[in-house]
Amino acid sequence: MKHTTNSDLDGIPLPSYRCGDSSVDLYEVLRALGHDDDAVVSVCTQDPDDKTAFRGRTVRVEHLGQGWSSPDDVNVWFSPNPLTLEPGVSRKGGEAEVARGVALWADLDRVIPRVKDKGLASLSECEQVVEKLTAALGCAPAVVIESGHGLQPIWRVRDAPVITDGAVAWKTISARWAALVRQVAAEINPKGHVDSIFNIDRVLRCPGSTNWKVPDETVPARGYVNADAGWLDVAELTSVLPEAPVASPVHQKGSPSEGQAVLDGFRSGAMSTAVAGTVREVEAAIEDGADRHSTMNSATLGLVRLGAKGEPGVRTALITVEALFEAVGDSAGHDPGEFQGH
Repeated sequence: MKHTTNSDLDGIPLPSYRCGDSSVDLYEVLRALGHDDDAVVSVCTQDPDDKTAFRGRTVRVEHLGQGWSSPDDVNVWFSPNPLTLEPGVSRKGGEAEVARGVALWADLDRVIPRVKDKGLASLSECEQVVEKLTAALGCAPAVVIESGHGLQPIWRVRDAPVITDGAVAWKTISARWAALVRQVAAEINPKGHVDSIFNIDRVLRCPGSTNWKVPDETVPARGYVNADAGWLDVAELTSVLPEAPVASPVHQKGSPSEGQAVLDGFRSGAMSTAVAGTVREVEAAIEDGADRHSTMNSATLGLVRLGAKGEPGVRTALITVEALFEAVGDSAGHDPGEFQGH
């Protein structure tokens, strides 16, 4: 990944993420991300008086352009990635029902006393992360959502791959993308925090809705489209993204540097058949409701053994497994904690 400094940004055209003063609606956001009218997405709501009252419903994009407007008495989110579900299904849709990965996003929240104790220090720092990511990618986000407490920039992906074979390939890209976002955020604020919202079935704050996170201090959520933004190419993207760092799934004895030295010996690159098979087994175990900790420990040990044998892709597989377990509470689509940072 290219490390950028403030001076690096001076020579790069970085259009204001607002691209004007007019906020757009959800239909315009989805069209900007490349959705056809017949694509299906989910729109989800949550009663601010009952955090467990989460509802999801799938809708055709065309319907959202026919006079639909976001209700203002509930929290509202939408899925940036299209789903394989038919319209009218009363749930959010999980990872297995994502049709294709058309977007990459980040959730950049600022710290709010007594409300959110982890995040970036200010909205300015959130904007700086967007700018540095733009410089690193050579592409501005097509959409930025002002969530009410921060920014949710969304980059669109050209020729997005259809999700097949357990979505392992796209989850790997998402995991490496998460590593890039965290790396850039740490350059802006080493003590800052970026929420783990990189699972492919994630929902983001709906433009035109009201953020009820703090019921006594509601704030509007706005969406801005950059018509001049480019598209991320999958092949070029994978050459820019850093190798995903291996973190919490692997606990080595000894100092962190000793553990990292062991991990550095694992081969990167495309996952071998055996390594990819282990990741698929983890996905299947999660979907079957297997014990989270025993599954993670078993998968980690298996991957470490494969790494010791020189199998390629173990580093990538380990971060993919970590991302799976970070998102395990989200796959059912109704974990109230999923939305606490938005």
